[in-house]
Amino acid sequence: EPDTAFTLLQAGLALQEALSLSEPEAYVCHVPVAMDATCSGLQHLSALTRDPVGAYYTNLIDNGKDQKSDIYMRVAEVADTSKKDIIGDKPVVQEFWKDFDITRNMAKNPVMTFVYGSTLISTLDTLAMNMSEMGIEPIKDAQGKILFSLNALATPVGKALRKGVQDTVPESALMMKYLQTVVRKHKDVCMQWINPVGVPVLNWAEGHTTKKLFIRSMGVYSITFMVRDNIYNTRAASNGIVPNFVHSHDAGHLCLTILDFDGQCLPIHDSFATHPSDVTALHKSLRGTFIKMYQDYDLADNLLIPNGIDLEAYPQPIQGNLDLNVIEQSRFMFS
Repeated sequence: EPDTAFTLLQAGLALQEALSLSEPEAYVCHVPVAMDATCSGLQHLSALTRDPVGAYYTNLIDNGKDQKSDIYMRVAEVADTSKKDIIGDKPVVQEFWKDFDITRNMAKNPVMTFVYGSTLISTLDTLAMNMSEMGIEPIKDAQGKILFSLNALATPVGKALRKGVQDTVPESALMMKYLQTVVRKHKDVCMQWINPVGVPVLNWAEGHTTKKLFIRSMGVYSITFMVRDNIYNTRAASNGIVPNFVHSHDAGHLCLTILDFDGQCLPIHDSFATHPSDVTALHKSLRGTFIKMYQDYDLADNLLIPNGIDLEAYPQPIQGNLDLNVIEQSRFMFS
């Protein structure tokens, strides 16, 4: 694939260099081998909710096959089966999508950004750009006037993909909705918590106000811009609670892994690279620290009760039966 071509080239050059030696086994390779999480946001939510279904599709659970589970492909398949119903009574759009399947590439961005607060509009913009890159053109009349733009054609697919994520990992979607509701219903509470390595997190979000600056330069008489109003905005905080919570735990997992792993590591968010000889040890550390982080984690004790949330009024979603210890045997949790 294009995004791995240069990595493959780098590995090939290293192998070539090793084989050029009289003793190839003495070659010291400095090519960093990276291991990426499978949609880390959904991995964290699946562990938090003890959801075996989400754990399976995000490779927290080993599927017993020689190829990892592919949540992007799964969502694409689920979305493709529902797109016809979502399109409804629109013959032109129905005819257009009759010859086009929802692909894994189309599903990847909506799935990855679902946890991070993406909207239908942002999903449609990404899909329209993706369709354009595929060579798909808007539907036009004989005079060249656009009848259906790419965004219009993408609308039912965007809705189908977002529904596909919720249908594939319903427990994660339910937890997201729960956290957003708790924030929205407590307008005077700015949620805060301590992440797994002791770093305080404040779910602060503020609104914006529009200001106009009058100038006179090069034909411009005024410019309009937005500035923060320094007032806590519940709606923005509700949209931000899930990505902020997940990112704080992502950061916690990164720090725990660096502290635990006895070797050199090059981390970038949810990607960890090390020397080829240390890959096995790093992967073991990644799995072990992830299990440790969630083994005794309690959402009520760590987030809800400290922020004064009434658990009777806002009961948590029921947890699943995932045994976190099975993560220890997952070959593709990071790959």
